[in-house]
Amino acid sequence: MRPSPVAEAVRRQLTARLAHEPMADAADAAPSEHGEIHRGALRAAREAVLAMRARDEIGHEAFHQIEEELDWLEMASRSKAE
Repeated sequence: MRPSPVAEAVRRQLTARLAHEPMADAADAAPSEHGEIHRGALRAAREAVLAMRARDEIGHEAFHQIEEELDWLEMASRSKAE
């Protein structure tokens, strides 16, 4: 199954942001659809990081670094919505 264009745009944005690259543009996406997919992607990322930490796949420092990056992404998405 191929992801929707909006889901693909969100994936590119999150990947670029986590790699500290310029953000991909998602201007063609409906704001509510984009926001919903973005929030879902952040939730999934948090769950994945928590699971990695629980399985000792990442250490305490890495966990908190990723958690902080996700917090910044979440705050940035909220400020754009306002």
